[in-house]
Amino acid sequence: MERLEMQVLGLIPTGRQRPKPAKEIAQAVSISERSVMDIISRLISKYRVPIIGERGDNHGYYIPADETERLEGLQALRNQTTEQTNRLNVVIYCSLTEWRTLLESEG
Repeated sequence: MERLEMQVLGLIPTGRQRPKPAKEIAQAVSISERSVMDIISRLISKYRVPIIGERGDNHGYYIPADETERLEGLQALRNQTTEQTNRLNVVIYCSLTEWRTLLESEG
């Protein structure tokens, strides 16, 4: 594991009580928020670290302390995956020209 990956991992708390926002992690290790998200993605995919990302008021990343936290975190990920799959299907199957009628009908 690279040094930067280790630093980011060390900043992610265990437990859902106080997730760490990407912005705070980025500031702590002097990288961009996008880089933090890329590193977290690698930590999950390559190193199999069970990191959960929370959205909303209490947003940030954490490692579940127990199975209940894991399942609660996975529900948000499942919802996001469903939304993205729906969006993907629309772009795959929609007409490349029909949308223009929306502009014409408004004008």
